[in-house]
Amino acid sequence: MYEIAVLTKGRPISVWYKTLATLKRHGISKDRINIFVIEAEYELYRKSIPEHLYGSLTSGFDGKIQQTEFIESMYPIGTHIVFIDDDLEQIDISLSGCDDLDSFIHLAFLDCEKHKSHIWGVYPIWNPHYRQKMINMNLVKCSMDLRFLCGSFYGIINRPSDRDLELKITKITKSLKDDVERTIRYFLKDGVVLRYNLVATKQKFYADGGFGKRGDRDRLETLAIQLLNEFFGDSIGKVFIRNDGRHELALNKRYKQNNSTNNTNENQ
Repeated sequence: MYEIAVLTKGRPISVWYKTLATLKRHGISKDRINIFVIEAEYELYRKSIPEHLYGSLTSGFDGKIQQTEFIESMYPIGTHIVFIDDDLEQIDISLSGCDDLDSFIHLAFLDCEKHKSHIWGVYPIWNPHYRQKMINMNLVKCSMDLRFLCGSFYGIINRPSDRDLELKITKITKSLKDDVERTIRYFLKDGVVLRYNLVATKQKFYADGGFGKRGDRDRLETLAIQLLNEFFGDSIGKVFIRNDGRHELALNKRYKQNNSTNNTNENQ
């Protein structure tokens, strides 16, 4: 069994016509779907979204990390939780070998238990042609090394009171790059994170609404990357700048636990 948590802010129409519609197309039972909103928007969401599309609507905290911590605190240790963004247009599992999304999610959690991982994620780029190319080239379909798990769609085996997993750095930067910090902390804790490289999601990044505003987002993202790099060191990942000027942290997939001397770095 698993629970789906949809974090949303300022996007009642988007979460209805995108994420909830996507889950419905994939045949996910509404009883699994739990929508989490900030307290000030509870009535807006309650009146905007048809009740037959979700199981519960809960008000929590204004702040993505704070809201995520609140969600984790609601569920017992060991609960399987799937976190999904509120603007997902598509989830492509066509190359995964699974018949449907429900089967894929069950498989991902079974693999977590098998490999002693507490988190799984999917490929961070939509490009279906490249994912098909991975099959043709016989590349890794499910990686277990240190590779970025995007925050738009991922699952955890809940450990709500584990301080080692607390996102202390990106909480300073208003949750920007929280998925990078989460990936690193889970890997340092368990020595493994699962990423399904043939599965991906499609959504519009930097859309209106949500927990992050574009105004000072670039500055805060740059600060987040700098702080993560300073805290975890170059052995975890190297800072690089994209063509559009955005700063990123390329995680070192050869990194091993307790290995402070490994400075080999490869792009995600």
